[in-house]
Amino acid sequence: MRAVRLHDLHHVLTGYDTSWVGEAEIGAWELAGGCAHHYPAWVLNSGAFTLGLFLAPGRLFRAFVRGRHSRNLYRGEFHESLLDGKVGEMRQSLRLDRDAPLAQPAGTQGGVSRVVSCRPRCRCSTRT
Repeated sequence: MRAVRLHDLHHVLTGYDTSWVGEAEIGAWELAGGCAHHYPAWVLNSGAFTLGLFLAPGRLFRAFVRGRHSRNLYRGEFHESLLDGKVGEMRQSLRLDRDAPLAQPAGTQGGVSRVVSCRPRCRCSTRT
């Protein structure tokens, strides 16, 4: 699967380990950033995300928020030249060299909470 090589590079760049919780975190991070046309990645990450809901929901949420504020490699294809890149430079190009902002509720109205915004100033939030 072509996506596996990119997924493995994501482990190196994000620092998420290969434990069950680490796979759930990277699944959340990749889903949040989008898996483009790598359809098996969408499926596998959805399974890992579901597992993470039970194993480490807080870490899963933080990884998802981090994924909404960074980029990933799924928009392109794997090329051997990616392996020649410097980790620090690649982290910078994917916006992984900075902390993700803390997730904040989109707002409340009449005691009804709203879902957390997916990106700063995004209007996609819906009331719950």
